[in-house]
Amino acid sequence: MNLDILIVEDEKLAFIRLKTLIENADLEINSISHANSISEACEIIKNNDFSIGLFDIELSDGLSFEIFNKTKVNFPVIFTTGYNQYVFEAFKYNSIQYLLKPVKQEELNKAFDKFFELNKLKTTEPINTQIADLYNNIVNKNFKKRFTVKIGEHIIIIDTNNITLIYSFQKGTYIQMKNEKTYLLEKSLDKMHSQLNPELFFRINRKEIICIENIKDIIQYKNSRLKIIPKSNYDNEIIVSRERVSAFKNWIGE
Repeated sequence: MNLDILIVEDEKLAFIRLKTLIENADLEINSISHANSISEACEIIKNNDFSIGLFDIELSDGLSFEIFNKTKVNFPVIFTTGYNQYVFEAFKYNSIQYLLKPVKQEELNKAFDKFFELNKLKTTEPINTQIADLYNNIVNKNFKKRFTVKIGEHIIIIDTNNITLIYSFQKGTYIQMKNEKTYLLEKSLDKMHSQLNPELFFRINRKEIICIENIKDIIQYKNSRLKIIPKSNYDNEIIVSRERVSAFKNWIGE
């Protein structure tokens, strides 16, 4: 089966890496097309036929879910993202797999295996088995219940249930506790985010992850963004970046 593949990715290095993984996946490839944005993807889809798409979720002009609302997508899609909070929204679209970045070769190979199996069954419907797979892969993942931090010669155990905020500051990653003590972590913000339960924690922007229990108020902010007032003391403004507003609203249940 000769594949015509569409990659929707606005980061050049991420596109090159994903394209390389696809080329290393032992597939029969006819063409690999590339779109940088929602608008560009819609235009390409209208004028071409594709076998499968790999869509990054967060793009410069919004979430790639909008592509499905603006044009007919009649091929299955593998979603790629660094954020696990979009998994539930992905159910609504032509998703056959949801891969967390950085995408690994083995995971991509399995996603294409699933594509070929579905093609044999003449269906790309993500309901039933697809949802069960995504649910088991993401929701039932063994998220970390505790972390450790080192203070001098001491190792302190941090219970995840006591974390209210995680943020980056001057190349360091910090966690704020319910008692408002703050600790410096050895893990990056990206690493922390991948290990936290997405039902409880949301990455507001590139610098901050908040626990839902720490939200005191949500205020409409300029440029279609949202401002969060936390229950805990925190010196900086917490602004939901515009491209994450839609997912944030879904997360809080709006």
